[in-house]
Amino acid sequence: MNKDTRIEEMESAAILKAPFLFSSRFALALAAFFGFVVLYIQRFNMSVAIVCMVNNTAVRAEAGIDADGDLEGETGDRCLATVTLSNDTTDDETGEFVWSKPTQGIVLSAFFWGYLLTQLPGGWLATYLGGKRVYGYGQLLASVMALLAPVASNYSYKTLLVVRFIQGIGQGVVFPAMHVFWGTWAHPYERSKLVNFTIAVETTRHP
Repeated sequence: MNKDTRIEEMESAAILKAPFLFSSRFALALAAFFGFVVLYIQRFNMSVAIVCMVNNTAVRAEAGIDADGDLEGETGDRCLATVTLSNDTTDDETGEFVWSKPTQGIVLSAFFWGYLLTQLPGGWLATYLGGKRVYGYGQLLASVMALLAPVASNYSYKTLLVVRFIQGIGQGVVFPAMHVFWGTWAHPYERSKLVNFTIAVETTRHP
């Protein structure tokens, strides 16, 4: 056994014995984990919000469906905001946007168009620019687009499509960047543990 091999084995043994909890790598993995939590909130918040954004009553009327009827598989308006009037009576309002079902589908899918395009380029950029930079700038771009989404919705649904598309581009580089980061920074014996800890939200997002 040569000297280099012995040194490598000693370093590996030291890594395995080093405490993980409250270490620097644990803090970094925890920060990355919460970053992915934010990522998934941004990714799926539109799926929840669009229920309250769309005036389903007007959509059904445009589709020629009776006010008392429902579209196939639909149980009716699930988001009714109760407004208190001056005479203590209440009135129900649905969302302000009259977007058809196909339009809603396009709005929801626009994110994934951009997300798909940057998977491979994200890994390449992280290799040459560094995983930390690509991860941070990707999250920043996605967060800015999330803030602009309400404004874009009020302007037009096409503007919202562009915002969601750019948001997908920003988030598409995050996963490849994190894998490149751990691949170059973490010890080989801890890469699997750190990666699994970081993206644990991916495996727990479904009930």
